[in-house]
Amino acid sequence: MPQIPRLTGVSPEVGPIAYGMMGLTWDDPNPPKEQSLATMRAALEAGATLWNAGTLYGTPEYNSIHLLAEYYSRYPDDRDKVVVFLKGATVPPPKYIDGSPENIRREIDRCISILNGGKSIDNLRYRLNKTGNN
Repeated sequence: MPQIPRLTGVSPEVGPIAYGMMGLTWDDPNPPKEQSLATMRAALEAGATLWNAGTLYGTPEYNSIHLLAEYYSRYPDDRDKVVVFLKGATVPPPKYIDGSPENIRREIDRCISILNGGKSIDNLRYRLNKTGNN
């Protein structure tokens, strides 16, 4: 079996397995918070050091950024063990993409505020709207 390369040049080094957080805040009802936090911890312990989160994964009042904030408030020593890729720049309702510099800045500021110093944003990107209306 061929070796899967690791992503280098980032800290921590990212291996071949990532963890997607959409299912933790997307559905209604969401999984219980304690179950979600335990799942995140298990993902890290299994070697998933790249987590994919998003402001679009849930509502503006509760999405995976809020869950990350809760996780890092409980497990502050884990903040430097995970690279977080954040999908954002959505504007409700309905959710659509606004890639303007003003909205990107607003999104970054909002996420930093939610994370409250518990974790930095390692990568922010906005998801492409398949209709081409970005």
